[in-house]
Amino acid sequence: DYYGRLFAWYTKGGFIDEYGVKHNSEYQYDWDYTEIFNEVEGEHSMTVECYTRAYDAVIQGIRRHTNNYKMKYVGMALESRLI
Repeated sequence: DYYGRLFAWYTKGGFIDEYGVKHNSEYQYDWDYTEIFNEVEGEHSMTVECYTRAYDAVIQGIRRHTNNYKMKYVGMALESRLI
């Protein structure tokens, strides 16, 4: 829900918090794509199973708060192991 409220802040002009209080913003961005958890293999130390559950939960929260079912989601894994 945190991510859902964050996205609603920027795309729906605000959000309603867990206590039912409306928080208004001046933003109405229309995003087609967003990234979930940048370079997860190097920054978050998650198992594949944990990452998949968290990824799915973030997307569900975004959809719950924005009703945006058209947005596409990516999760980049581009960390370089070369030094």
